[in-house]
Parts: sequence; C-alpha cells; structure tokens
Amino acid sequence: MTAAGDDIAPDSDVVEHSPIRYAMDGEVGADTLILIGSSDHAGGSARFSNRFSGAITAYAPGEDIVVIDHDGGYDVHSGTWILVALVSGIIAHWHARPFMAAKLSKGGTLPGDFTKKVKELMKEAAAYATDPNSDIKSESSIPSMPFLGSSG
Repeated sequence: MTAAGDDIAPDSDVVEHSPIRYAMDGEVGADTLILIGSSDHAGGSARFSNRFSGAITAYAPGEDIVVIDHDGGYDVHSGTWILVALVSGIIAHWHARPFMAAKLSKGGTLPGDFTKKVKELMKEAAAYATDPNSDIKSESSIPSMPFLGSSG
C-alpha cells in the first residue's frame, strides 16, 4: 500500500522509483498495489492529492486529520501520508473479523490474491458508503471512503 503523494504532480512527473510507477505502467504486481488518494471535505479529490489517472484504488478523507504529535499532544494535518495508516487499520480490522477474513481469503491463498480481494472490498465499501444502491461493477470512477472520518 502506498499514498498517492501530495505534490500534485501530473502523471508524466511520477518519480521513476516510486511504487506508483508500477500501477501507472501496468507492470507485474500493479494489480496488488493499493494506492490511496486524498479526498477533501466535499468528497472530491483534495487539491494537494496526486490523481494518477486510473491508478487510484480509493480515496479517503485526508484534510484536517487529528494526529498525535511528537510531544504526545494533538495536531491537525492534511495529506495522503496519513491515509496509509488509516486504511491499513481498516484492512486489519476486516481481517480480524471472521466473516470478513473468510471473504478476503475466498478464491486464493497467495498474497496477491489477498490484496486483490482487499481492493475489491475497498471499492465495495466506498461505493456503498457513497450510495447504498450503487452498482459497484462499474469502474468508471473510484469513489471516496467517507467512513474513515476526519476532523472536519
């Protein structure tokens, strides 16, 4: 899993050694890369989040997130870097629940199979959170995951 990044780079400016490059180039392993973009308070792509046409797995709220600072206090930050930890926590929660763990392991036992299932479930959860009646089979747009929460 990797964050989309916060430098608003056009697709052509993707750093050559970034994991994102694999998703952009459609290289081997790209289907197992989970790429998280940042959404704003309105549910659209945050102004600072890279978009990488077609490579984003899901968007999650990345503006005004309350985090613990280095002194043990609280601070508010924005960025995709926060989202990897939040989404990893959601995936760990899913894996800890017997029903979800069974759903995640269905259809394969290879690490890539697990990641593909996680990506499918992320899209389902995001589509459901956005519109409970949505047809998740359409990949024309990747919805955001508003259930992650933010301070705004």
